[in-house]
Amino acid sequence: AVGDEFERRDEFVVKDAIASAVIQKRAVAGALIVTAILTVLFVLATRRRIKARMEADIAKERRRRAELETISIRFGIATRAARAGVYELNSDGVNVWWSDTMHELYAQSPATFRPTMASWLELIHPDDREAAQAAITGAIRDNTHLRSQYRVVRPDGSVCHIASLAAVATDSVELGPRLVGIDLDITDRVEADERERKLQHQLHDASRQAGMAEIATNVLHNVGNVLNSVNISASLVEDQVKKPRAAGLSKVVGLLKQ
Repeated sequence: AVGDEFERRDEFVVKDAIASAVIQKRAVAGALIVTAILTVLFVLATRRRIKARMEADIAKERRRRAELETISIRFGIATRAARAGVYELNSDGVNVWWSDTMHELYAQSPATFRPTMASWLELIHPDDREAAQAAITGAIRDNTHLRSQYRVVRPDGSVCHIASLAAVATDSVELGPRLVGIDLDITDRVEADERERKLQHQLHDASRQAGMAEIATNVLHNVGNVLNSVNISASLVEDQVKKPRAAGLSKVVGLLKQ
């Protein structure tokens, strides 16, 4: 009887353990299911947020690129209209970047011409080359603004007058200090100044000649007045000479008789 009682207790304990295990298993399974559901929901929500952020970043990047492209197009139109070119020269004096309008300004093909400091200086008129190089190197060395003017000899032999304005930029650690500037075609202005100078010289000569003519006119007028006076005096003398002498002669004879 005692053995049957122990056997019933063991059986009860085993059944209770099995029941507890089943309950725990179901609880764990439920927790796993809930965890899985929450994980999926979190992943989906995170994915949606990341996708939305990526789409926003992509849209922002597209807008930025569109704005940069618009600015680039407008800048290109403006520089072509102003006959201006943009350049960047590194402090080492070797690496040079030219815009398309710089190639047009110097009449050099982008496919064949590689802009360097040396090749750039070769395009400058020999009489202006040393001064242009000194201005560029001085601006980089002293970190000052560049303002120079020189002539450029194009491949067809024509001469173009250039005004170069630049400043040293130090906004990039990777690129280092570099000279960023713009070249302007001022040939028309220089030629207009030269024409004005010639006109001023011609006007000065004309004024001087007009003054000389006025002086000559005054001299001739005075000489004419003198000659007129002389002419009048000569006429009076001639009239006196031509008067008859008979009356005077009779008076002389009368006096002699007395």
